Amino acid sequence: MANLRGIKGGKNNLTKKDLVDFVAKDTKLTKKDVKGVLDSLFSTIPEITKSGGYVTIAGFGTFKENKTKARTMTLTAKQRKMFNTTAKTKKITAKKHLSFSSSKTY
Repeated sequence: MANLRGIKGGKNNLTKKDLVDFVAKDTKLTKKDVKGVLDSLFSTIPEITKSGGYVTIAGFGTFKENKTKARTMTLTAKQRKMFNTTAKTKKITAKKHLSFSSSKTY
């Protein structure tokens, strides 16, 4: 496993480029090959979840599409000022979004 300590700039997050660098170093694959695999993975997961399926990676977690229902939100005075409106309610449209839940072993 690649040592993730000392990420440039001392930040605790990885960019896609950082991830490619670490995986390439750890697996001895070329960066081009690793980038191709990650691009394929990142494009396949949303395709599968949009069709109603889910993607489970054992020991890591599950990706699936969540749906939120349309609803009406009651606005406080502060929110009305923030949204620059005099209406006391605001309609929130239904949405679909990709969600991830980590496995219990992760």
